[in-house]
Amino acid sequence: MNAMLRAATSPSEDATADFAQSELFQSNGWRCELGVRPAGALFQPVAICRRGAAEAVHLPEDAAPYATAAEALRHARAQAMRYASHH
Repeated sequence: MNAMLRAATSPSEDATADFAQSELFQSNGWRCELGVRPAGALFQPVAICRRGAAEAVHLPEDAAPYATAAEALRHARAQAMRYASHH
């Protein structure tokens, strides 16, 4: 898979403004904003993907949040990688 990860310097959409951590994932023509939102003392992964000028796709949220922001961000990244490789 031809993928590139880099740290996001600023959120690209209002929906990402409240991320505790974020990064950008790009693969196979998909551009995904990955982030972590606080959920009490836990963290919820968020992945918003877009291909070209198409409407953004908000990938489904997990049923349960994660204990650390790093763990939640890893899950968001894995979810985006699977989505980009299958769509």
